[in-house]
Amino acid sequence: MRPGRAVGSLGLANKAGGFTENDARMASAFSELAALALHHSRTLQLLEDSETRFRLIAHSARNAIVTADASGTIASWNPAAERLFGYRSEEMLGQPVSRLVPERLRAAQQAGFGRALSQGTLKGPNQAHELTGCRSDGSEVAVELSVSLWRSGSKAFSTAIIRDITERKQAEEALRKRSEELAAFNEAMVGREARLIELKEEINRLCAELGREPAYPPVWRKGP
Repeated sequence: MRPGRAVGSLGLANKAGGFTENDARMASAFSELAALALHHSRTLQLLEDSETRFRLIAHSARNAIVTADASGTIASWNPAAERLFGYRSEEMLGQPVSRLVPERLRAAQQAGFGRALSQGTLKGPNQAHELTGCRSDGSEVAVELSVSLWRSGSKAFSTAIIRDITERKQAEEALRKRSEELAAFNEAMVGREARLIELKEEINRLCAELGREPAYPPVWRKGP
């Protein structure tokens, strides 16, 4: 029984002279060992199957998936991470995750990473965070990442799903510039419209002084 349910059966037979109470105790103890070994074997198989599924998912994922241990050392690196950062898997396994951060930002990143692992919590764990990453050629890339903390026995790990948001940031910047241009254009148009009204009123005033009909119909100004 393991635990509380039958996982197998053990049969003993054909002992000359029959079985004794001692034989029964030995058989029971052996059954416990066999059940425990079978349970561990099945648990190990489940872990191996789970790891295999994770590797398959990570391998085919479009986003970079990077796992690091409590010291900030990279433990797994998928193909999407290779494409995003330019490092091959064999180059990054066992390397500090700080290599993915521009040098000017590394101190803050390492402090935050260590604090999160020691406390076992994240600031905004269900939120995506926008950061700046560093590629193998030294160029910087805008990224968005979601981080989860987990434990395996006494060891702590973090897994980050990282997305390249360069195109989105470029679109946001283009939108900001166009919005500013539109605001400036509207302001200029308002100024031009006010000047046009002033010129028409001035022409009508001069026409009145000359005894002529107004050149333009009266202009109704909007209130404040």
